[in-house]
Amino acid sequence: MDGESERIDKVRIRVRIKNRTGVGVWGVDDEEVGDEEEGSTSLEDDDIDEDEDNYLVEDDYVGDGKNALVSFKNSITSDPYAILSTNCSQNTSVCSWIGASCGLKHQRVTALNLSGYDLAGTVAPHLGNLTFLRYLDISSNSFTGILPFELSELHRLRVNMGMNSFTGEIPTWLGSLPQLEKLYLYNNIFLGIIPEEIGNLPQLEMLSIPSSSLTENIPSSVFNISSLKFMDLSNKSLSGNIPTFHNVPKLEELYLLRNNLQGIIPDEIGNLS
Repeated sequence: MDGESERIDKVRIRVRIKNRTGVGVWGVDDEEVGDEEEGSTSLEDDDIDEDEDNYLVEDDYVGDGKNALVSFKNSITSDPYAILSTNCSQNTSVCSWIGASCGLKHQRVTALNLSGYDLAGTVAPHLGNLTFLRYLDISSNSFTGILPFELSELHRLRVNMGMNSFTGEIPTWLGSLPQLEKLYLYNNIFLGIIPEEIGNLPQLEMLSIPSSSLTENIPSSVFNISSLKFMDLSNKSLSGNIPTFHNVPKLEELYLLRNNLQGIIPDEIGNLS
């Protein structure tokens, strides 16, 4: 028994969750984009594609880009600090809008950071028309509704949606964003199951989905993400056995609190770093 305790201690299974709230998904750390607001350039055009002109001619993209951001602005129902109303004029280039970052060469919107402005409303699906959007941070706001499927078209997207009030099911299309490194889904009203598709994220390092409304088993696919270092699936209603640890050699922290799990703790847990 002492030997098992020693092995299991390698992976910390805690009784309390750290003080993190909200729903968030992000693939780059804050320091990578923290200073890049108000029209600065966060991604060079060379980071996009050499053949980017094959997607849209410049005039078409600029028009679609502004229409997408205007639609996003119009979907905001509360802007208590007048951030958008005073800094996002339709008479100016979207590259000068607060939080917007554009590539130097073609002035396409590559990043949008509107974190912490207490904005309320829904996320307009038109953001999916920002063909070259690589980073979206709308964390620490009061967005509601569902995460629009149109964002799944932006395969290079890295997003942070932490600390909002999104509802519906956890989108399966999150599994089609191969550059996601961190996926946080705190204190939201998500229903249904944890999608198997989450296991399709080859660069995912942190997965945290505590929510009292999720049900059924933990999908075995999440224990087959070789890059995973941290996983918090603390809940009140997940059930079934803990899946076999197929391929998580980098996993350091595992939280499975307050669930209805049964069976034995897999032997493989003692082989984790």
